Amino acid sequence: MRELNLSQAKLLADLVIPVQIVLGELSLSAAQLIDLRAGEQYQLELDEYSLVTLVVSGEPIARGKLVKDNSDIYIQIIETISPENISPATILMCEETITSISPILP
Repeated sequence: MRELNLSQAKLLADLVIPVQIVLGELSLSAAQLIDLRAGEQYQLELDEYSLVTLVVSGEPIARGKLVKDNSDIYIQIIETISPENISPATILMCEETITSISPILP
């Protein structure tokens, strides 16, 4: 990944990156998927100690637990996934983002 100067880094810091919060996984048969209807319920193997996974571009970046405070729900980060364990595809996507906006960067 190429080095950024301070003004470039400040512009990139304002980028909004969608983060998915994954509660768990569920296996369904093809027939169940075809017959999927609104209102159906499927049980997840979760309890109050289950961790959620934060995912960016299909890659897990951290794990945390859900914390409720009054009517608000937060995620408390328990562990982060080191950059060495993030796939080359995600790193390439980040590099492509920087390259695509570099013409507008000072």
